Amino acid sequence: MQVFDNGKKILFNVITFIFIGICKLISVFFLNVHKKRFILLHINKLVMNIVIIPVDFSENSLNAASYGVKLLSVVPDAEIILYHVYDAADAYDNRVESLQKLKDELLQNRTANISLLAEMGDFVTELEKLARHRQADLIIMGITNRSALTEVFVGNNALKVSENKYCPVIIIPSNAEFSEIKNVMLATDLKDTISTTPTAPIKKVLSAFNAKLFIVNVNSEHYIEIS
Repeated sequence: MQVFDNGKKILFNVITFIFIGICKLISVFFLNVHKKRFILLHINKLVMNIVIIPVDFSENSLNAASYGVKLLSVVPDAEIILYHVYDAADAYDNRVESLQKLKDELLQNRTANISLLAEMGDFVTELEKLARHRQADLIIMGITNRSALTEVFVGNNALKVSENKYCPVIIIPSNAEFSEIKNVMLATDLKDTISTTPTAPIKKVLSAFNAKLFIVNVNSEHYIEIS
């Protein structure tokens, strides 16, 4: 009778051990699935979906458009919006035709998801409306004024747009030749970094272009003059 009882205890212990093992395997499985889902969701948040390239048909803006399309070749699913703002009520048809011609030129020997949009109004105001409405991830533009002297003034459209708080802006210098983004520099005074550093857009740019981040501490209180 005692042998039978011992056998029951052994059997019970074996079943308990197997049950615990199965529970652990199930918990590990669901934990891994959860982690994979979290990783996928996290990656999805870093996808660059909408990129706006403003064009005024100056040489600088056309170069910026060409640069932007080449740059975004590594983000094939991104929608590129070639965007033009005009100030004459009867200019719409001509501007759309010019945008279409530019699109055809940009798509020679490459594929990209390019859409066209022309609107009448104030450039900076309308661009902000579009970026907010479409939840743009990035704006790529050149220095739009034709005078080289005006490039240094804050009144320039590109500089005005770059001061926005709704979307990152890449400004393409005049006559810049395309090169891949490999390094990104963040200039900071390291003060109140949590509330002032736009971490989400920075992560999205780094993820989209597989770039390295370099942080430079800029602090006027510790200025070193080199003479």
